[in-house]
Amino acid sequence: MRSRLISGLSLLTMTFSIFVSSCAAVPASSNNITPESENSTDVQKSKDKSPQSEDLKYAQMSEEEKLRFIADKSNEFLGLFPERNKINGDGAKPYIDGDGLKAVKQHVDSYLKRTVPAASTPAGCGFRDSLANILKRGEMYATDLGSAFVNKGLPAPLGIYIPMIEAEFCPCLQAPTGPLGMFQFTATTGADFGLKTNKEASTQDPDDRCNPKLSADAAASWFKKMLDADFGNDAIGSPFAISAYNSGVGNMKKLIRLKNTAKVADFTYWTLRKSVLSSPRSDAANKLAIEQFVVEGSKYFPKFLAAFIIGENPKVFGIEMEPLSK
Repeated sequence: MRSRLISGLSLLTMTFSIFVSSCAAVPASSNNITPESENSTDVQKSKDKSPQSEDLKYAQMSEEEKLRFIADKSNEFLGLFPERNKINGDGAKPYIDGDGLKAVKQHVDSYLKRTVPAASTPAGCGFRDSLANILKRGEMYATDLGSAFVNKGLPAPLGIYIPMIEAEFCPCLQAPTGPLGMFQFTATTGADFGLKTNKEASTQDPDDRCNPKLSADAAASWFKKMLDADFGNDAIGSPFAISAYNSGVGNMKKLIRLKNTAKVADFTYWTLRKSVLSSPRSDAANKLAIEQFVVEGSKYFPKFLAAFIIGENPKVFGIEMEPLSK
């Protein structure tokens, strides 16, 4: 795990403004983006999805349709987890907010630029490969990856799209800092979750981290523990856990304590993300956690959602194959 501008600006502002106004807050039966109360702009679950958005290829969609499609599919992932019980029935929703939506779209569009494969490693599996190659490679492993997570009571897509963004489904990819395999475990963390590891292991001399089935089982155990014990195994907790896979559990907890000063039970990832990015207050105790999140961690969950959207809807993006979780 790696602890890892019309002209143009006004056009983007106009486009997003049109999108927001077309999705004004209405009863929960509508697909919408609600105005932000103070810290978050909640995009509600889509219950009346636009047939046009579902039928069109992504490249044929207007900007508004692309944003609608991405919002629907992002919330579809969150819908794989149960909603946290609300005492008054009117708590904050975990669904993607407007800033997060823009971040996810950036990653989707970035993936779609990946049409030419980068130079491969000697092992034949290089990072920054073409999108089609990534998904075709993922097809070979998706069943085993997803099954390991389902066996722990977790959604299969969680086990499929972490290795897509971590290693592009390369079984024995090694980071310059040492993490190895699809799930990019360090030797220590891998061992903590049942893998036989060697600190000197490499692509040429691998350990259990290069075994997709074994590493998926270890990653499922990691997520099960973090969801159950640290963040909540629900639609509010899951984005924190996924982000913590990159930022580190301790760092994520520090940020939550720093930003959720009122100790709101249903404080969401999107509220945290916007708060940190809009006012990245630093102090000695939280400086490193804030810096990591601003530079890298704030991009991780949006990138995960982009991978999920593409991998579960490849035909929408012009890749003729079934969803990876099927």
